[in-house]
This record gives sequence, structure tokens and C-alpha cells, in this order.
Amino acid sequence: MRLVRIMFAFGLMSLSLATQARGDGGTVRAMERIDDCRITVFTSPTPLLTGPIDVSVLLQDAATGEVIANAHIEVTARAAELPDFAIKSIATSELAANKLLQAAQLDLPQTGWWNAEVNVQRIGQQTIRVQLEFEAAPPPPRWTILWPWFCWPAIPIALFCLGQCYSRRTRPSVIPHQI
Repeated sequence: MRLVRIMFAFGLMSLSLATQARGDGGTVRAMERIDDCRITVFTSPTPLLTGPIDVSVLLQDAATGEVIANAHIEVTARAAELPDFAIKSIATSELAANKLLQAAQLDLPQTGWWNAEVNVQRIGQQTIRVQLEFEAAPPPPRWTILWPWFCWPAIPIALFCLGQCYSRRTRPSVIPHQI
């Protein structure tokens, strides 16, 4: 029974080390109602880091909440320090994990503040623009990503040692017979 409690406590500790669960879209960066549309812009990962990022857009009819899928969405990001340098990407539903969204992949080359613009063009309608800004942090050191792969063998070793300690305490002592 004690071993079960120890294993339960160990399981709870390992769950507390797990990363936070996130939805398919990421963090909401902007939500606006423009004309008859509601646009929600998500980014991931959280926090945003230099390198590849995902910008997902949910376009809905403002009155009914239904998803509008037939729109051309372009995402442009500019570094605040270098306004002439721009990164552009077309958002598609194929890139999105959640098929209600349209996602664009951007590769941020430097840290700092970025200004992004999401342009939505619907057939026969005026272009809708949503602007947002975000900060890109430097990527974490490589060891912080790889440490679980080097430390996982400690888990079965610790469980084996706990089992051995538990079995020695509960094992009855045997007195050899003298003949």
C-alpha cells in the first residue's frame, strides 16, 4: 500500500512538470468586429520566440458566428527597428491544426518588437485589416529542451530502488534450521 502511495505521489510530481496544454490556435492576440465580420488572431508558441511562429486567423460572420472559409488572408510582419524589412505569408486551412482556422507560418529572424498586419480579402468585398504587435524573445538554451531525454532513465531506476527497499522491509526474516 505504501508503494502505491509513493508511486501516486511520483505521478503527481511528474504531471506538475508537464507543459501546459494549449488549444490549436495559441494565444489570442487580437479580436475585432469589422463590418459584418468578427476576426480573431492567434499566435503560437507562447511566449513568442525567434524562429518559426504560427499566426492563425478565425473569420466569422458577426451575426451568426458561422465560420467564413472563402477568404484570402495574408499576414505581414515587420520588425519595429527595421520597418522596411517585411515577412509575408498566405494563411491557409491546410497549415492549421484546427480546420476552422487559417494559419500562416512566419520565421522571425530577430528578437524585439514586431508589428503585424492581417489582411482579409473576401470575394466582392472591401479588404479588412487587423493590426497587432508582439514581442519575440530569444529561443531558450538547447539544454532546457533536451534535459528530459537525458534524465528519463532516472525514473525506472528510482522505481526499482523503491521496490527493493519496500520488499526488504516486508520480507519475513527466515531463521535457518539447524540439523
